[in-house]
Amino acid sequence: MMQLEQFIDTGFRILSTGERRRMMIARALAQAPDMLVLDEPFDGLDVAFTHHLEELIAELSGKFPVVLIVNRLSELGSHITHLAQLSQGEVSIAGPRSEVEQSPLWKQLLAAHIDITSLPGLPLEFEPYVPTSDHPVVEMRGVNVGYHKKPIIHELDWTIMPGEHWKVSGPNGCGKSTLVNLVSGDHPQCYANEIFLFGKQRGQGESIWDIKRHMGLMSTALHQQYRITVTVETVVLSGFFDSIGVYRQAKPWQQDLAREWLEFLGMPAMKGEVFQRLSFGQQRMLLIARALVKRPHLLILDEPCIGLDPANRALVVGLIERICANDLAQLLYISHEPEDHISCLTHELKFEKINSCPDMGLAYGVAMGQI
Repeated sequence: MMQLEQFIDTGFRILSTGERRRMMIARALAQAPDMLVLDEPFDGLDVAFTHHLEELIAELSGKFPVVLIVNRLSELGSHITHLAQLSQGEVSIAGPRSEVEQSPLWKQLLAAHIDITSLPGLPLEFEPYVPTSDHPVVEMRGVNVGYHKKPIIHELDWTIMPGEHWKVSGPNGCGKSTLVNLVSGDHPQCYANEIFLFGKQRGQGESIWDIKRHMGLMSTALHQQYRITVTVETVVLSGFFDSIGVYRQAKPWQQDLAREWLEFLGMPAMKGEVFQRLSFGQQRMLLIARALVKRPHLLILDEPCIGLDPANRALVVGLIERICANDLAQLLYISHEPEDHISCLTHELKFEKINSCPDMGLAYGVAMGQI
């Protein structure tokens, strides 16, 4: 049903974001529920499994009540019979689908959007990135990564040159997040491979912090690390220190810049609120600001739009476009969402299903080129 048979002996932490989502849905179904509540069930799933899950939910809705909580109206299948719209923690309208869809409130929701041109300017400290050399920003030579003798990445040669903006795509479990962790230095096997960042080889004397200070990272794995109680402002400030929380006194200019980013996101009044009490989407927006606050040379965004409503998706995409158009950073963008179209991307690395290496156990190969 959830196509998880091959993961029976796999540790939960090793699973990709989409595979974890599928596992949690399978856990809910295994309880033989009288009613099924799914909160953003499609976030993080690749296109193929999204279609499968849509069909499965439609089938299950004929057996017991199913409640879908979604941000994107495109995820409302034809089997949905009733709708409820939430606004500011209250139900603004609810009833049979045919009636709700004809209401002024629902039509107003459909028409809602963010005018990117009306957004305030980026914080003043965000200046254009000027490469200090012609060295590749990222270079991998014959990289191999595997778990329990199962290869994930095999003999990968990959180079990101100054000025290039890359997209990494592919189905759930193909190795996208593994690739991100190799670049960010958060994967233990990065030291067993020839990986060069900003012209310096990993493991040749530089500290992890020397490398990370040139990068801004936003990912689901990072999001999951925020288990300590911290304020909204602290989350943004932690981007200066590449830490979970802040353990030293931030300088006045850093505090000012963090507040400018909160202003840009329309969240200045929330600076003292507890991060964990915000909505999932609000937390994602703050983690994007955390990645940007230190003006990174390389901006790594791993599925940044998961959990965002259409308006905030437009805000994030517009922000990324502005960063690339003004050469404020180089972008490494990881996604399999076709609707998150980023026009400034110049190259793509795509993981594709292969059948040529059954003896090795390698499931995915890599294709790359200009967009």
